[in-house]
Amino acid sequence: IAARVKENRTVVCIIRDSPRFEKAGEAFAAVPEPMATCMGGNFHIATGMRIFAQEPSPLLKFNKWSNLKVSVHGDTLTFWINGKAVLGPVVMEPKEGTPPLLTGKIGVGLASYTARFDNLAITGNSVRNNGGFSVSSRAKLATTWGQLKRF
Repeated sequence: IAARVKENRTVVCIIRDSPRFEKAGEAFAAVPEPMATCMGGNFHIATGMRIFAQEPSPLLKFNKWSNLKVSVHGDTLTFWINGKAVLGPVVMEPKEGTPPLLTGKIGVGLASYTARFDNLAITGNSVRNNGGFSVSSRAKLATTWGQLKRF
């Protein structure tokens, strides 16, 4: 789950399979470790991101619906999976020299996985409700071809 806060500033909460390196004799071995992480900052600056919280967490189950939720109250963030708080509440402290996080847009996405997103809800006192979106067939391929055939 990613929340674009303002311009290039974001808050991101993820479930990932991150490697942890353990000593194995004379070498190191990468051991996958499922992790929940919430971070934020400026994506355009290499040192602009900060991890707010990180804890071991099971990966999401294949072929099973999961409910993900990020709640933000002021500068406090909580990340929920299937009704259980897996991170937080944690205070989102910006890196020194960066402005505090503000409100803005949200998004969902994946990297190296396949999923379907359904029933996305964005709520809060500052969230405008513009109602449902109308659907128009005017620019659809079938409508366009139908108009061309009549010509």
